[in-house]
Amino acid sequence: MSVINVTSLVFIFFISDIQNAVGLQNWRSGGTADHFTFRVDTWTPDGESIVEHVAGVEDYQVVLVTFRAACQCWPGTPIILRQGARVIEDSRRLRVV
Repeated sequence: MSVINVTSLVFIFFISDIQNAVGLQNWRSGGTADHFTFRVDTWTPDGESIVEHVAGVEDYQVVLVTFRAACQCWPGTPIILRQGARVIEDSRRLRVV
């Protein structure tokens, strides 16, 4: 595992710890909040259904970093950042900057 992947994985766990500390645990862990402004999910390759809810976050900058870290941790896995039904980022789309 490369240094970038380890750093990304640590960051995802760090965000999870912060969410737990302020009572924003995700729905799987029986937390108090189950609706977030932004969510990051892994999807099936055909894009038809969610495989796993990775993160639920209120802050845009935090969720964008979380999305990028998830893409580095699981390359080739379809990962989508959404705000409600609106897709903000999709790991399958080529982004030219």
